[in-house]
Amino acid sequence: MDLRHLRYFLAVADERHFRRAAERLGITQPPLSARIQELERELGVALFERGPGQPVRVTDAGRRLLPWARELTEGAERARTEVRRAGRGGTTVRFGVEPAVTAHLLADTVRRFRGGWRT
Repeated sequence: MDLRHLRYFLAVADERHFRRAAERLGITQPPLSARIQELERELGVALFERGPGQPVRVTDAGRRLLPWARELTEGAERARTEVRRAGRGGTTVRFGVEPAVTAHLLADTVRRFRGGWRT
């Protein structure tokens, strides 16, 4: 499954209209329709109900795909951001600590993290 196809799927699902989704994506409607059809063929299901003069409706199969598509595309974007940040030499790690955690345990955890978790 191509991430671009998933991004296109999400745009159509959000806009409920192929032309508006294409405008949002900065492409024309025919290539968008072709990519959606490719995704539907790959999955073997219709993702949208289409009708002349009717808003596009997401099918049951499409609704099942929605959370996965969002998770995958958002994860890919987070990965891209983190890899680029690491390539520039800066990585930020944030974590929360319960008040009951002792300073000794926190210091040991940070030390182990910096050392690559070697024991």
